[in-house]
Amino acid sequence: MAQTNVKTLDVRPIEPREKHPAIFTNFDSLAPGEVLQLINDTTPNRYITRCRQKEAGSLTGNILRKVL
Repeated sequence: MAQTNVKTLDVRPIEPREKHPAIFTNFDSLAPGEVLQLINDTTPNRYITRCRQKEAGSLTGNILRKVL
């Protein structure tokens, strides 16, 4: 079984104006088959939507856990 490379990015301590660039810089650096695990203090629906639009259907994403 092939091992999946998971990159984890915790944006909770990042200033709000810096979160967007940090997320997309990391997303854009992914190789095919790699996973970006995003840890955020809000539901990242707009980021997931934008990533799916950029990748024209070749992206899957799930919210693994929502903690309030």
